[in-house]
Amino acid sequence: MKMNGRKRTLARNSNRSIHPEKSKIEKNKIIEVIQIKLKEISDEMKTQDNRSTKNPIFVVYDWEKLPADPDYVDEWEYADLYDGYRVIGTTKDDLIKYAKRDDMDLPDNVDELDADELFEKLNGDTGNQWAKIHYHEVRRFKCAFFTEKAAQQYIDSNSHNFNDLHIFVHGLGDNPEMQAVQKALLEGRFTEGGDSD
Repeated sequence: MKMNGRKRTLARNSNRSIHPEKSKIEKNKIIEVIQIKLKEISDEMKTQDNRSTKNPIFVVYDWEKLPADPDYVDEWEYADLYDGYRVIGTTKDDLIKYAKRDDMDLPDNVDELDADELFEKLNGDTGNQWAKIHYHEVRRFKCAFFTEKAAQQYIDSNSHNFNDLHIFVHGLGDNPEMQAVQKALLEGRFTEGGDSD
């Protein structure tokens, strides 16, 4: 028998309400998992080293190299630009190791050359896409955490995707929203049995 649109809608709605207890149980399980996680965060916050910082937040940064004018910066490195950006190094030994790794022939007078001369020889004679890059390093924000443990776990899981991940501790200062969340976590207000006024 073919049902019209209204009957189909009623049938769908009645099917959804057949197991209201199942839906409530699933919701309670989700709440329980969240409460367990929040308690773990709270416990870690109570015992961690806050590094002499009031209302600490543990921020993960990465160093990013921005190309810069050599007249204004001292930092530089030799880099291979053929396949993205691969750092070669800053010394003659770095150039020799990199060339050997790629099975490149070194010039006969390699001992007589300084680093820049060897760089020019290896780059110009072989058609490599090498460059001497001057740069300025800046910190780039990646993620923030209430606990240093979570920040370190982030680094352990993601360091292969970045240059040099590191943790820097900031105080929440004049951020009342974050301070309120941090205080509630410390007092267990997000978990069953937490203190409340």
